[in-house]
Amino acid sequence: MKRLTIQLVIVGLAFAAGAVLVSQRQAARYAHTIELQRAAWDAEKAELEAQLEGARANAARAAAEAPQELLKKLAALKVAPGPGQGRALRQAVALFEQLRQAGPAALPALREFLASGQDVAYEAAGGKGGRSVGALGEALAPVSLRFGLFDVVRQIGGADAEAILAESLAASGRGLEVAYLTQLLEEMAPGKYGDVALATARALLARTDLSKADRDYLYGVLGRLNDVAYAATAQAQLVGADGKVDRSALSYLQQALGEKSVGLAAQLYKDPRITEADSRESLARVGLAYVGVSQEAGELWHSAMLDTTLKPDHRQAV
Repeated sequence: MKRLTIQLVIVGLAFAAGAVLVSQRQAARYAHTIELQRAAWDAEKAELEAQLEGARANAARAAAEAPQELLKKLAALKVAPGPGQGRALRQAVALFEQLRQAGPAALPALREFLASGQDVAYEAAGGKGGRSVGALGEALAPVSLRFGLFDVVRQIGGADAEAILAESLAASGRGLEVAYLTQLLEEMAPGKYGDVALATARALLARTDLSKADRDYLYGVLGRLNDVAYAATAQAQLVGADGKVDRSALSYLQQALGEKSVGLAAQLYKDPRITEADSRESLARVGLAYVGVSQEAGELWHSAMLDTTLKPDHRQAV
């Protein structure tokens, strides 16, 4: 009996030892399997990360190239009056929206294009005369390619966008463009770019080849920014070589000088160089604005009422 017990114990120990050995072998195989799986996962992860990085690089290159292609399409798009004008305008608006969706990545291409000075008019040359600057931003379509791009830059926003618009403002030679860019920058950063706008407007007003419309817009910029420093220069430019009064300059001076503009208007009303009825009527209107406030204004208005060189409808209007 004792002998049998010993044999059973030996068998049990042997079985336990075998079980431990089998378990150790299974653990070793399992650990090896886990190691192989981990190595395979690491390799797969590295491959996926490489693919992701490549996709990101491709996306970055595509984003950098896309704005250039969109701008080429816009520059080549002809928006001429006629049956196809509406379709072309819709294409232009769609391209502007794609540029806007590209976000800040489009700004370098936009800066380069705007600096080149290229433009495409989106309405017949000499079509509409004066345009309200405030209405430009509300229009269904821009008046030209550049104006559409200005609005895209504004919508993208940020410091770089402001810088691009400020650079375009400083380099502009068009009154309407200066007025529109001034409006956009004042909305984005009130007062920040006023000096740039004033310097540009003053420099352009010193030119003698500007159209009346350009001068209207530029004097409008001075008035918008409450500039009075240009008043002395405006007075010198008030009467042209043809003896006509520059109504834009007169309107600016009336805003800048207030009641003091009456004395200037009264003095010019007696100036023998000014014989045109329309010019004299515009001077008389300055007096009319201050009748009841200024004695000199009343005298100017009375002189206009008795002035037989004015047309009857002028005297009635005054």
